[in-house]
Amino acid sequence: PPRTMKGRAKLNVDSIVSKIPTLTPVDDEHDAWAIDLINQLASCTYQCDKDLLPLAILKGLRWTLNRGTCATTAPILANVGVLFVGVGDFQSAKKFADVALTMTTSENRARTVFVCYCLIAHRQLPLASCKKPIFSSYEQCMKVGDLETAFLCFGFILVLSVAGGTKLSLIIEDYEKYTNVMRLHNQDKPMLITAMLWQLVFNLSSTSPSSNSNVLDGEILDLQATIWKVKDAPEHALEWQHLSRTRAICAFWFDDFDLVCDIMDESQFDRFIPEKETPGYVCAGSLYTYCALACLSIVQSRSIRRKLRYKRRRQAQTFYNKIKEWVRKGNVSVQNSEPLIEAEFNSIDGKRLQAQKNFEKSILLSGRSGISNIQALAHERYAIHHQTKAKNINEAKYHY
Repeated sequence: PPRTMKGRAKLNVDSIVSKIPTLTPVDDEHDAWAIDLINQLASCTYQCDKDLLPLAILKGLRWTLNRGTCATTAPILANVGVLFVGVGDFQSAKKFADVALTMTTSENRARTVFVCYCLIAHRQLPLASCKKPIFSSYEQCMKVGDLETAFLCFGFILVLSVAGGTKLSLIIEDYEKYTNVMRLHNQDKPMLITAMLWQLVFNLSSTSPSSNSNVLDGEILDLQATIWKVKDAPEHALEWQHLSRTRAICAFWFDDFDLVCDIMDESQFDRFIPEKETPGYVCAGSLYTYCALACLSIVQSRSIRRKLRYKRRRQAQTFYNKIKEWVRKGNVSVQNSEPLIEAEFNSIDGKRLQAQKNFEKSILLSGRSGISNIQALAHERYAIHHQTKAKNINEAKYHY
């Protein structure tokens, strides 16, 4: 079980990491073949069976420690880092990622860089600092013919573009270009995930209210057909998870907070299923922030029943506690979300001065981190606070 694994492995992380560079290469080709097979098994379990994931990854680590290094050592160490991310030990994850990057070869460098930066490093480093290594990994993957990893890399880059405030028109051009390239190369999984995000930014860029009436249902992605295709198909489990998360994000940006909470309840976001299903998921922090704010927006509604108000506030507190825990562990990517959610709690509880300090703190931290979309969101929520709680119209206009 993950908790047991965390308790046992955490004691030996430093000794294991220091031992790995001293290992000798595997001298038996059958052992090297077996280690490579275990590494491929870990990649498969990541996508389809999370219960077997720790077993496959730790088996690969044990064989490496007992038999020596080989061509798949770097990917195995990167996978161990992903495992530690899954149990919330970001520092140990970063240690394994760092040693994995020092042991890459020309054959596995691109894949290892992808895992280390897309699934691990963004929990310890600012998102903007991950863009250059990921773009380098994308180019390497294209050279060696690893198309699936290449397009997953570019999907990560596009997510960073959205977070960094790139113009939606430019992002749409990139999404359209790379979705068509993925379709040309028969990369169905990355293509479908990219198409979901393309539809999201397409809706956000539209000025016609009617075109935004149905979340993720427009010119690019037929929502009903997509749900029919991926919901009950085991081979599309990863796409179904992304579809649910993307629908929730899209609904939040169109202020459909009831839909956000419905999707949240259905997909069990408040039990942190996205983290468990996709360890290292880069948008987990943003998703939890949006869910918390959606819950608190419903809490402030006058027409809501008392029992539902209590439930939504409790769920918002759950998300806030998770983000606060991440910040305490050194996750700089969500340090701007913690004061934003706390400010919303302060606003609801009538603590106007404390709410003002936390809104301004979130705006400042978002600007420093280069996360423009959260910075704009903090300005918007601060304006709503001035308009509804502080009754300061001039300040509200400024932040709008």
